[in-house]
Amino acid sequence: MGATGSSEVKKAQKHNANFLDLRGKNVSSIPKSISECTHLERINASDNSISKIPPQIGALTNLVRLNLFNNKITELPSEINNCTKLEELNVSVNKIKELPRGYGCLNKI
Repeated sequence: MGATGSSEVKKAQKHNANFLDLRGKNVSSIPKSISECTHLERINASDNSISKIPPQIGALTNLVRLNLFNNKITELPSEINNCTKLEELNVSVNKIKELPRGYGCLNKI
């Protein structure tokens, strides 16, 4: 089983980072504490084995780019609709069958 990415999230929170790079780090889940990284504008979590995105992702209201390419995600939480600055969402090569209700509210994508 892979890591949760907790140490990277803690670093991002501590430094008020605007970019979180989890690409190819054998991450199996994104921790709920991601909600405390409110300065994040970009997350690259591609090429991992993430199966679920926590609803706390909705607290990242400054998020502009979210790259979840090549994971095992089956659905996105409806809270993703709170990320109203989101311009780029890459969920290619996942197992998502439908987008969350209200996805049309993300009019910058």
